Amino acid sequence: AGDEHYLVPSQTVLAKRKGAPAPGTAPDVADRELYWLRAVVMHKDKRVSQLIQYAREIVIAPRTQEELVEDLPAEGDLTEILRARVHRKSGGTAFPVEEHDEGSRPRVKWPDLQPGDVIEVAVRTWTAAAVGGRGDPPFYFIDYAGAPSTHPLLYNEVDIETPKEHPLFVDVLHGAPDKKEEKDVGATHIVRLVWNTPKIVAEEPLSPAMSEIVPVILGSTFQTWNDFRAWYTEAVRGFTEPDEEVRRLAAELTKGKNTREDKVRALFNFVSDDIRYVNYTSGEWWLPNRPQQLLARREGDCDDKAMLLITLLKSIGITAEEVMVQTRETAQPSILRSKNVAAPMFDHGIAFLPGIQLAGSPGGTSAGTFL
Repeated sequence: AGDEHYLVPSQTVLAKRKGAPAPGTAPDVADRELYWLRAVVMHKDKRVSQLIQYAREIVIAPRTQEELVEDLPAEGDLTEILRARVHRKSGGTAFPVEEHDEGSRPRVKWPDLQPGDVIEVAVRTWTAAAVGGRGDPPFYFIDYAGAPSTHPLLYNEVDIETPKEHPLFVDVLHGAPDKKEEKDVGATHIVRLVWNTPKIVAEEPLSPAMSEIVPVILGSTFQTWNDFRAWYTEAVRGFTEPDEEVRRLAAELTKGKNTREDKVRALFNFVSDDIRYVNYTSGEWWLPNRPQQLLARREGDCDDKAMLLITLLKSIGITAEEVMVQTRETAQPSILRSKNVAAPMFDHGIAFLPGIQLAGSPGGTSAGTFL
């Protein structure tokens, strides 16, 4: 992949270890993230790879077999393990008792770990296909230059390599890096961001998401929301064009309904009650299912049902539009408020039905209904 020059020797990582504390002297620290590096590369074929190298020093030894299974970063569609080892406190190196490189779901299980041992991992993930173009899925990544006090982070680095003709746009929220380097090497643009002292925040049960309280590195194929809107509009072009089946169904559901409100209610009730909520992934998995698929399967998720409702409304002459939102379940509004990058971190899709003009509203604000 041409990114392995970002990997540092184990000695570089081990130089940062603090050692196992005496029992009871660090009761709130489970482990220390000694080193975290992410190298994001946009390749000429518009696939994206991410090389991630990290090392964690054990403070509290795992108590169960399940805790010996490493939670490997799942940042792409395909994952390969490049390095997985344990540097023993007493000297020497141990290797996983289980290691399965199964593409999208690799697995590593460590031997017994003791306080002072350091586990070191390097993985590379890939997008399955090109990203960002017409008909291609979007791509964005998030990295946190900070951590909770129970898992303090001692070093964070993010490197981004992109061809000038296929850039990834980058923004840093909530604080500047300790070091920033930006340069062009031939036709490649390179950005390097380093935090030598990442922010450590107290571990609290009701704390906001990390994206709201520590520096965040955000990258996306979209620089502005206009860029994303243009991509999405083109990607779903034709989805809400009613066919004969949709027109027949809409006419049947609104038969005998004389007011606009009654017609809207009838169509809404059908989509709400007769289309079962199931998170069914379409062949174009990053887009909603088409209305015809929902009618055939009688199931779909939020944006699928929104698209069906919009199409039914359109067939009787009522205009509505899709709105994507981030709810309190995700609760990372800073990601959407970035001024230099548009990262589509949405978790819900709804239909918006514009209303009438409100007399006296500031700037001619319109009323509307979210369905």
